[in-house]
Amino acid sequence: MTQQEDLKALRDQVDECDRQLVKAFCRRMDLNQQIGRIKAAAGIPIHDEQRDQQVIANAITLGSGHPAETVSFIREVIALSKGKQHI
Repeated sequence: MTQQEDLKALRDQVDECDRQLVKAFCRRMDLNQQIGRIKAAAGIPIHDEQRDQQVIANAITLGSGHPAETVSFIREVIALSKGKQHI
């Protein structure tokens, strides 16, 4: 394979990762809307520091090769998720 072919093959893989990532992200946002409804009905606060730390720890375990990037990514996801919980 040429370098151009290698580059295209890698970019195709990145595109597939992006498709999977966006699909999973949208599912997570849908779930967070449901969580928000339950929290609102039960009078439970949106912010749960213990849960946030658990999610971050789980992400670090999954993204062990890129810990700093994983933490940055998951913190942003958590922030967006909390936004979806406000109904």
